[in-house]
Amino acid sequence: MTESTAPLDEKLFMKWLESQPNPTQQNLAETKLHDLLQNASQPRHASGNACIKLCYFIEQCRNSGSLTLQNLAFSKQTCLDLFNFYLEWNEKNQNRSMRQVLELLSSLVARNPNEATAQILKKTLIQRVLSIIGRRESQVLVKPAFKSLECFLSKKTISPEELIREYDTNLQPSSVETLDLSNASSSGSWDSFISEVFKWLAPADVSPATGKFLVTLFKHLKDPTDDRKSFKTRSSLWQHWIRKGLANNPQILENVKNYLFPALFKTDRPGSLEFLRDLNQSKLISDIQIQDIDSHALLQLASIEVGKKTGLVEELDPIQKSKLASKKSTGCVVLQESIICSLLGNCSDAVRTMALSVLVSSSSSIRPFSPTALNGLRCHMALLFADPDAKFRNEVLSNTKHLIERLRGAVALLTREADQLLFKSSNESLSQSELQGSSQSLLVATQTLLHEHERFIEWYLEFLLGELISTASYQRHITSLKAILLLLQSRVIEDSSKSSSAQVTANSTIWPSAIALFNPRAIRLLLDLLMDPFEDVRSSATEILKQTMPAHFADDRLNQSLLDGSEEARSMATDRIGDEPQIQREEKLNPKGAALSPSSLPLLKGFIQRAKQAALQTGRADYADGVARSYQILYSLQGSLHARVEILGDLVTEMELLVNIAKADLTKAVQEAPIHGHFSALNMVWQLAVPSIPRIQESLDVEYWKQLSYLQDRIVIAGSRIWNAVRDILCNDSPEGHLPEDIEDIDNLDTKDILSYSFRAIHESSNLLRTISLHLKFHWPEALGPELYKVLDNIGNLTFLQLSTLRHRGAFSTVSLTYFSCCQLTQQNLFRSNAKGQNLLQVWWEGSLQSISSQGSTTRRSAGIPALVTGIMAVEAASPSYEDIIKHIKSIASRPVSVTATNAIFLEQLPEVHALNTLKEIFKSSHIRRKADSHVTDCFQIAASCLGSKVWPIRNAGLLLLQSLINYVLGMTESKAMTEEGWDGGAVKISYDKYPNLVNLLLELLDASTSTDGPSKAVMEAVEQIFPALDIIRRAGPPLNVRDSIFSKVSEHLSSKVWHVRELAARTICVLTSEEDCENVVNILLQIAHGSANQQHGALIAIKLIYERQVSLGNAPWIESPPLYFNELLGCHVDMNDAPAVIATKIDIGNIFLELTLSSGLDQDECKTRALSEQISNLNYGQELDRFSTYIKMASPLRPGLAVEAIIRRLVLVSVSQKSIGDLKSTYHYALSLGINAALAAVEVTPPGPTWLCQENLKQLFKLYAELADSASSSQLWTANLSNMFEILVNIQDFSAPIISHGFQLMDNSSKTETSNPEMQNAIIKISGFRVLSIHACSEENTSRAVSYELTKWGSLLKASITDDMDFDTRIAAAIALNSVFNKVDLEHLYGDECLLPAFMSVYTGLQDDDDKIRQISAETVSHLTGNPSASAAATEELIVWLGNKYHGKTMFAWNVIFKLTTGNADFVFDELDIKMTEPSDARAQFSESLQEDTLLFAIEKQNLWVDDVREVKRWASAFQCLPKECVAGLLDPEDKSPMKELVQYTSNGLEALLHQLENEDGVLGWSFRPVAFTMCTRLLICANCVISYAAKSFLQVGATTLDMGNDPLKTEIERVLSLLELVMRKGIEQKLHEQLLQEVIGPNALAMTKLDILMPWILVISEGFRPAQLRRL
Repeated sequence: MTESTAPLDEKLFMKWLESQPNPTQQNLAETKLHDLLQNASQPRHASGNACIKLCYFIEQCRNSGSLTLQNLAFSKQTCLDLFNFYLEWNEKNQNRSMRQVLELLSSLVARNPNEATAQILKKTLIQRVLSIIGRRESQVLVKPAFKSLECFLSKKTISPEELIREYDTNLQPSSVETLDLSNASSSGSWDSFISEVFKWLAPADVSPATGKFLVTLFKHLKDPTDDRKSFKTRSSLWQHWIRKGLANNPQILENVKNYLFPALFKTDRPGSLEFLRDLNQSKLISDIQIQDIDSHALLQLASIEVGKKTGLVEELDPIQKSKLASKKSTGCVVLQESIICSLLGNCSDAVRTMALSVLVSSSSSIRPFSPTALNGLRCHMALLFADPDAKFRNEVLSNTKHLIERLRGAVALLTREADQLLFKSSNESLSQSELQGSSQSLLVATQTLLHEHERFIEWYLEFLLGELISTASYQRHITSLKAILLLLQSRVIEDSSKSSSAQVTANSTIWPSAIALFNPRAIRLLLDLLMDPFEDVRSSATEILKQTMPAHFADDRLNQSLLDGSEEARSMATDRIGDEPQIQREEKLNPKGAALSPSSLPLLKGFIQRAKQAALQTGRADYADGVARSYQILYSLQGSLHARVEILGDLVTEMELLVNIAKADLTKAVQEAPIHGHFSALNMVWQLAVPSIPRIQESLDVEYWKQLSYLQDRIVIAGSRIWNAVRDILCNDSPEGHLPEDIEDIDNLDTKDILSYSFRAIHESSNLLRTISLHLKFHWPEALGPELYKVLDNIGNLTFLQLSTLRHRGAFSTVSLTYFSCCQLTQQNLFRSNAKGQNLLQVWWEGSLQSISSQGSTTRRSAGIPALVTGIMAVEAASPSYEDIIKHIKSIASRPVSVTATNAIFLEQLPEVHALNTLKEIFKSSHIRRKADSHVTDCFQIAASCLGSKVWPIRNAGLLLLQSLINYVLGMTESKAMTEEGWDGGAVKISYDKYPNLVNLLLELLDASTSTDGPSKAVMEAVEQIFPALDIIRRAGPPLNVRDSIFSKVSEHLSSKVWHVRELAARTICVLTSEEDCENVVNILLQIAHGSANQQHGALIAIKLIYERQVSLGNAPWIESPPLYFNELLGCHVDMNDAPAVIATKIDIGNIFLELTLSSGLDQDECKTRALSEQISNLNYGQELDRFSTYIKMASPLRPGLAVEAIIRRLVLVSVSQKSIGDLKSTYHYALSLGINAALAAVEVTPPGPTWLCQENLKQLFKLYAELADSASSSQLWTANLSNMFEILVNIQDFSAPIISHGFQLMDNSSKTETSNPEMQNAIIKISGFRVLSIHACSEENTSRAVSYELTKWGSLLKASITDDMDFDTRIAAAIALNSVFNKVDLEHLYGDECLLPAFMSVYTGLQDDDDKIRQISAETVSHLTGNPSASAAATEELIVWLGNKYHGKTMFAWNVIFKLTTGNADFVFDELDIKMTEPSDARAQFSESLQEDTLLFAIEKQNLWVDDVREVKRWASAFQCLPKECVAGLLDPEDKSPMKELVQYTSNGLEALLHQLENEDGVLGWSFRPVAFTMCTRLLICANCVISYAAKSFLQVGATTLDMGNDPLKTEIERVLSLLELVMRKGIEQKLHEQLLQEVIGPNALAMTKLDILMPWILVISEGFRPAQLRRL
């Protein structure tokens, strides 16, 4: 047999191979191995099972009887080829076969018969892995490197000793240590290695592999045969390494928690317990409440969280606390739940997240919660759901899922246990006394705990519904909706349409109880959210409503006879209902009756009608989407196919009518008939109309499919017609400003309205057409095949036409997706069989080429033309093929274009531009770029050649292509900060071996010169070539083999005549300079710096950037032993002939050293900068001043600003380094004489003070700034001085010194004469707090009237500065001023004094700010008052309680509470004059204003999205409940004002207005739907609750049913409030007022305060109907 006759079967091939002669056998085997490696080294879709075949062949060779084949398998080359193959292709072909390759390699090394070869292989593999981990190779290899190292260790192919020995040999050859881990002092090599590995825990893609490797390493370092002492030493080592790694990089804590702790805690349980206990002993977790959050605290919480999941940390048993002893004996750490609960409101997001996870997590999913944990969750759940950080909320939802799972398991367990104990108790033969002492007590405890869990679930559902009100923030809406979806998935909702059909896994716990969710109140709230501005809120609400049943949309209300009958009848009904069992009461009060017909659904249909009306009035996209989603719900609830088709037909008919309007009169369509809502509705309904499940499709009759086919034909025609109606708008070269001639003169119609209508029409119609096209591939009857092909043909041709002509970017982005789907469908068998020889892809490809060649380059990105080509390429069809298309496009893009006198007019029509943009799109598109890898180098060459073109459009398109290629090879995962920072000096970010021609291309681009004195146009063309090359090298790093050449070529550009080229070259030199090469590179650059001015400038910029980078990274070995050239840089000679930029840069380099020394502290004898400080101390201020002043004088009046400012900075830093306030003062005055910019440079460079000045000198410096401000001639300089004064005052401890008050007097005098600007005013506000502290400290009596006056005035200033209508800078200045005062000085003796009330109320306003930073600062201020470091939402609640305690009984505080209740704005009253001058709140006017409708196309967003006015009213209502009667009632003189009188009058007037409005029906989506109206109604009803609760507390005697108010002056008004409230409730139920509003009056919590169930007994009937849902036993 010959090679050509070798069998194809793998088993037969091996037998045949063994039968071949020896030399032939080896050649054949090597060829086969090479072919298998080549086949496996391809993308996954192309390689198939080649990897498995490769491993099988090598294993066959290894087990072969032929020694030649065995040697081939065990050879060094084979093993290295396998290893290199794994490193390169592991991330590209992520499948199990790659793990097989690694395990095979490990086996080949471990079982190698040749010990010498095995040792060489081990050494080579370890060296390669260490090289990758040490950042000397491409970063993409790091993950497979860690995986391979972990495999070698776990399989014991290599040992830890071999690993560290090789690490020492390669990295520390002179200090190889004995590997004695029992001696911690000899573990320096391990410390260094583990520290290097820990750095790789930061990248998200590498951290899992890194964590697994570390766990394996720690496991193998722990020998089971070790004695206890050695074992403890080894455990302490990994603890030490973890602490050290986290200390160096705290950001890796999350990855340590996820990828290191879980496996480690299971592997080393004793060491982990020791670790946990040591953390607790180092710092108690309770200290987190009063200390700053540090890495130790976060590590402590993270370890407790993982420890709890792994069983190392346990809670106290909530029933049998005697189990605690057994827990301790088993070696568990006991959790302190009360402390963890308190951390749920902590100011740190990380602490809150971990605290929640600690409470919720457990090693057992059925372990009950303790009452402490449940109460803690109740108290803080609102805070967790309202957090503005999306990542935090996702973690909350993740923990919510665990919470629900554990609640389900706990309730099931407790129910079962209670039943068993009850059964046991009923059959107990013990005596009664013994029974009470044993089983009975356990039964009671179990039932009590079960009741706690059930009440928590009921509370939780009520809480979630309360978060869905229209005024709540987006964060609360979306988190609550997702939590409800989790509840539905858990199957605890009893009336869900999917709960009964949901699949229950065999090992899942089933809820023993169920709870009703879909009551009228919940349905109303969810329907309201269908019109929410945020799409994901609408989507989530829709998902919940899809799980309803038709009966839930019955427009049920309470029996009206209970409201309209006599008092006696109501009483009898109440008594009768009260005597019935709970379940029967529910059935009577909420009768579901017989099954509701799915076709009726009055509530849903009423919603749709009102939603359609609102969408037509406003044209808003969110309203139209709400209509669409409601139609989708309506369609899903229909019980017959006929009803469903009828809904579809009605929608299509309405849509066609709207299309006709648009075709006839576009103006009328824009103003009166927006169409996008109907397209969107059809889109959502069509997704349900064509089922994707085959068994459902087969059950539908042919007639149904014909009806759908007829409807979709009409829809496609409508899509084409609406395109014809708006194409002139969207195809205009400037669609944003285009108006057709026939509608230019129409009033109240502008381009924004026209463009919005046109875009949304095409956007939604294209989405609908895409849905139709995607559903064409489902199992339609074969007889409809031709019709379906026609639909595909029409949609495809329409989208092709749209893409080839559209100019609106948003529109062609949408249309391109529809076009892509059509291209994909052409390859379906159904359409290929009905094509009749026509190849749609070929037709569209030819059309694309026609568009490329004929269309003008009207946009720089070629509009939709690239999408035409990439859509065809994504299919990867045989004709036109992927390769043919990309080759054709490359040939067009690479054609030369020249400028001549004859063709200049044709340059606007350049096919080359379209081709270049198409190539750019190929490498941007995730669908097709994976196959374009082999074309990267060619495209780089094309882009580079375009950069040298004389035609600007070609250069521009080439630059865009080049940027796309750079992003492709570098990856798009870089943040902006990482891009700016550039290469980190480690592993290069591009695999240059993969793109060999890229290196030559970079060198060619760098050869372009910008240093010659050629034409400026030629220089700029060269700049466009150089910039990309420098950018690639700066971001990715240089190829190692030409690194020196790259450095040389980049250095040449330091002398460029273009400033930006010099700067970018200097930045590139900076990233090319490692810590070790720093000194050598600087020496080289100093030599370059003696050339031309440009060369000097470029070299000095590079030196400056190098030192700045090294200092920022903490890599500055030259600090301890400064090189000789430091003297030259510090005391640089100023040459009159030097360019100003050169002088400035040279001086600033020395300034870097000065600033570094100052930041390190000058008083530390042993500090690292001591040697540098000694050189700096040799600088003489007088000499420096003389030297530089001479230059400035001689250069005047043409002295350049850059050099002067650098000189001034040098003089300031020298003064500071010598701690001379006198020299600093001289410098300031000298700078003032040189101009405002010089003075600003002096002020801005001066360090704050604490590191170099004592308290006395700080005060002197403050005085100096005050004097400088007094003499400043510019508000900009004045503001800078104030900023420095603020930094100094932060560090001053004693404000009673006269020098401080004198400084403030100077500041006050100068501020009166200085022209004010916003920056200056903000600086005054920011420093105002310290001025008040100075007045307070200098006052003989701290409580004097003068101090009180100043504090009140200061609070009033801040109150006006921190309101929502002020800009951010002003608000944050006010927040900082408040924080600086209450953080600085203890004013506790004034807490409760009304002089501080304005300041405290301003703090409250800051807590409600829309900006996170201002809320955070205000929360920190509250923490100084309360002692709790809380988040802003928790701090708000705490501040109200704190104010209530401190100002309990203070009338002024009561007035502020009333004003917050009745107005809700940030205005406060601070004295009696304010009260007299303030007009009473007009409830009628407020209510009337709240009913105003906003019909604008673009709704005006309220200024503060954080504040929920309803939540605010409730907060201040709770504060009102705590006020004493004498505080709110006042003197009750009819002529005098009192808080209570104001509240009663306001409430009475408001209820009258509400009652009048209730003459109109509200109903679903009625007038109370609008957030402003909903807020106003809530405010009035809560105010009524406050009035009635005040009356009930004051005048309702125990056992009485009426108020005994006697001669109280407010008797009439309060009785009127009661009467009006009763009428409002009756009318509200009759007119379908929002159930959530009724809940505010008749909810359990409200009735507990108001006692309305006593004062109005009939209210009990209503309250039962609105009673929160309860768990019902199944």
